[in-house]
Amino acid sequence: MKETRIEGFDERIEETIIRSGMSRSEITKKMGASRKLLMPNNIYGHQLSALYIARFCAVTKTDANWLLGLTERRKT
Repeated sequence: MKETRIEGFDERIEETIIRSGMSRSEITKKMGASRKLLMPNNIYGHQLSALYIARFCAVTKTDANWLLGLTERRKT
């Protein structure tokens, strides 16, 4: 199966982590995920499951449509 990358997804993940004011470890702990999940080497070139995207958005209070590149405007 060919991987499809969402353009700008990695950058929006990084922006969200910075804006959240939380560390990667703190976010993944609240998500109930491995600390390695949000490490740059893991995000780039790998797909996050819908479950982890949903949890990431909930923990960081991020609009999933923006994170996935479906809208250009970031809701707060």
